[in-house]
Amino acid sequence: MKKFLFFLILMVGLIIAGCSDDTKDQSGNNDSSNQQAETEQTSNEKSEKEVYEVGDTAQLHSGTYGFPFVATVNSYKLKTNSNGVPTSVINVTIKNTNKDAFIPKNKISAQVLVKDGDHTLSLNAKRDKFNALSKKLKPGEEITGNLVYSSSYIKEADKLFLAYEYMSTEETRWKLPLEK
Repeated sequence: MKKFLFFLILMVGLIIAGCSDDTKDQSGNNDSSNQQAETEQTSNEKSEKEVYEVGDTAQLHSGTYGFPFVATVNSYKLKTNSNGVPTSVINVTIKNTNKDAFIPKNKISAQVLVKDGDHTLSLNAKRDKFNALSKKLKPGEEITGNLVYSSSYIKEADKLFLAYEYMSTEETRWKLPLEK
């Protein structure tokens, strides 16, 4: 009888110990699950950022240089240059809402994103077409001009965007209409 009670107590002790270890493991798994859910939510929030249309104005923040500015995409035209290459001409206004002056060409980047299926190609503007980007922009001042992008890939696009602060947490996009 003493042996039976000893084994019974030993078994109950093991069951209790086993249950408490499972609780820790389950708790750890819950933390891991919660972290994964938070990561997925953050990823979804990034992918669900507002995409602006031509004519819209957005408040932006330079993640690299840490200053605010405002950008408006006033108009968009798709042309063909003399070599037969599709050329995007995007008229934009940039306003300095910072307390310090800056030279837009040195501090702000804007790319056209050509999306074709799962692939995205980033195009840089021909800077010589928008000379005001090289001049100092004082607080409260704004400039307006054309950003020009040329590439044969533009005609292959499923979607076309203008992106400021591309591939940063501050990325802001405008959807550009496709003319096919």
